This record gives sequence, structure tokens and C-alpha cells, in this order.
Amino acid sequence: MDGFSPEQWESMSPRERARASHSAWWARRTPEQIEKSRASSKAWRDKRSPEQIERARASRKAWLAKRTPEQAERDKQTQKRYVARRMETLAGREARNASLRKYYHRMKADADWREKQNARRRIGTASTQRVSENLARALGQNELYSAAARAAPKRLPRWVRDDVIADMILALLEGQARVDELTPQAEAFVSRHYRKYETFDLRSIDEKDETGRTLADRLTEQHLPW
Repeated sequence: MDGFSPEQWESMSPRERARASHSAWWARRTPEQIEKSRASSKAWRDKRSPEQIERARASRKAWLAKRTPEQAERDKQTQKRYVARRMETLAGREARNASLRKYYHRMKADADWREKQNARRRIGTASTQRVSENLARALGQNELYSAAARAAPKRLPRWVRDDVIADMILALLEGQARVDELTPQAEAFVSRHYRKYETFDLRSIDEKDETGRTLADRLTEQHLPW
């Protein structure tokens, strides 16, 4: 089907399809291959003697003379069926090859896209890992941070654990705790961390805070954008 649309290929006769396939096969061959094939055919013809050629012609003529019209018609129909089957095989092969080419191009495009995404991910991971390693190395040289990191529970979410470590370091700097007391008091630091935040209960809009203002006052202040 090289050089022909599916509609053109369907409209062609078996003989035209065979001729087109043969022409396409020759077109795909290189000049060296063509020259080698011609040289091989010429060498085979040159080896035959005139007697062999004449004997082959006489044998062919005698065989044709012995054939009946029914045999000739039967052989003709057999040849037609063979050509039709061969054309169907060629058409199926071309369709399969076209599908395989489409599949190959799609897989190659997907592979290129995956390789590009993986390269970006590797670059990002390497950069993040390098920053994290440098930060951990710098913090690891601090004795107070190392002691607090060892005492803080590792089951906590990362952002909560970072806050607990910061609270432990602040307690050490202010003299409210000693290094050997961090591990036994770790749960107390965790509870203290959670008590800093709201419990998300309902609040009255008229409830006053420590400055004497209500929530309604804070929502209606003039400098607010709404």
C-alpha cells in the first residue's frame, strides 16, 4: 500500500496490486542490490548451453500441447485465487505494519515524555536533597538542636515536630529545662504545643477579648478592606 490511499488500493485489481507491490519492492532496493541481482541472473543465463535452452522450450511447448481447455481454465482460476490470497496477505501485512508503526511512534513519544519528566524530577529531588542535607548538617553541629531532635517524638507530623523542637531549645536557653530532662518531658512539650491553638469551639460575636473589644468590633474596623 506504499504510495496509495486505502480507497485507491481497494479499487485496484489483483494484477495491479501485484504490480504495485513488485514496483514498491524494487524501489526499496539499493543500487548495489539491484546490480548484484542482475549479475546473478546473467551468470545463470550464461551457464546454460543452447541445447539446454532449446530442450526447455520444447518441453514447455509439449506440456502446453497436452493440456486440455478444462485444465487450462482450472489452472487459470487457481492462479487467480493464489494472487487474490497473496493480495489479501499483503494488505493485511501493510495494515499490521501501519498499526505497529503508529504504536511505535506513540510509545517512543511516551518514552521521551517520561524521560523528560523523570529528568526534571531527578533534578528537583537532587536540589531538595542537597538543601536538606546541608541544613541537617548545619543544625547537627548545634548541640542543643541535636539533643532536642533526639528527644522529640518522631511520630509527630513534621511541622508539629519542628515546633516542639523549637520549644525545647527555647526552654533550654531560658534555663527552664536541662538536656537530660528533655526526653522524659517530651510529651509535656507536645501537650503544651497543642494548647497554644484554638479548640475551634463556637464563640459569641459579643465576647470581649483581653483588650476589651468584641469580635464584632474587630470585623467592622475602618481599615479593613471590606
